[in-house]
Amino acid sequence: MRLRGTRRWHAPEWCHTSITLNEAKLQDTYSFGLVVLWAITNDKKLLKLLDTKGNVMAYVQEQLPSMTSDLNCFFQCTLAIDSTKRCSNLSELLQFLVHPM
Repeated sequence: MRLRGTRRWHAPEWCHTSITLNEAKLQDTYSFGLVVLWAITNDKKLLKLLDTKGNVMAYVQEQLPSMTSDLNCFFQCTLAIDSTKRCSNLSELLQFLVHPM
């Protein structure tokens, strides 16, 4: 499988080589987490951080210190550097976002 797109939104393990379908799902999970983070913060500092491959979870903790536990779980499940710790089940991830706060 070959991936295309804007580099700043790619998962840390993204590379130009072929990957499995499961690896692609986990990378998509990371990108989805970044898009949700961007939608919540709309912060240009996030874009600069992504361009320099900075620590996204540190940014999350700094920018959203009073986030709900559901939102925290969502970001832990989508933005983990270790792709094996990400959740690729979209319905589970959406539950973190639609749960009453």
